[in-house]
Amino acid sequence: MKDLSPRVRLDATNTSFLLPYREWRRLYRRAYNAQQLNHSEVCGFFSADSNGHISLEFLTNRSDRPGHFELSSEELTRARRNVDVSARLIGIFHSHPLSEAVPGPADIKNSSYKLASLICDVCGRCARLWRIERKGRRKVATELRLEIQRSWRITKDGRRNRLPPPRLSIVRVLAGDAEHFHADSSLSVHTRES
Repeated sequence: MKDLSPRVRLDATNTSFLLPYREWRRLYRRAYNAQQLNHSEVCGFFSADSNGHISLEFLTNRSDRPGHFELSSEELTRARRNVDVSARLIGIFHSHPLSEAVPGPADIKNSSYKLASLICDVCGRCARLWRIERKGRRKVATELRLEIQRSWRITKDGRRNRLPPPRLSIVRVLAGDAEHFHADSSLSVHTRES
């Protein structure tokens, strides 16, 4: 039976993804612990429901090298079967223990066009979401809009206060506004031309 539920589209420029604060905190804590242990990365995949709410599924990093991650295709396939029927696999996530949440040359080269890439910057305490596209003969990363939802905190007198949001980067992705990072030079920033 074919699923007819509405889906979040990666190619829609007005799509906004929401990372619940609980998921953000879980990602950051695991990434921080891996960084402190041996500068390793955490990784996994994430899905989103029709409203763009992200859910993370942590997988084992098969790499022994610091600042590098590898996923087992068998583990990924097995874990995808456990994804909620109403959710859609959106992409892969990983942490950068010492660098910005910007896809590096290896991230861009090894990524799929069909999957987004969520990157957690441990030092900068932020997360950014990217879509890899082909522009001519090169792959480029375009940032997608990502918001981290704030949570409520109960004070001593019983009132609910919003927790302050973590430092994050939100970029509006509209025609002409997106930033591109090229695989051959991840430090150069090019603006999209109309």
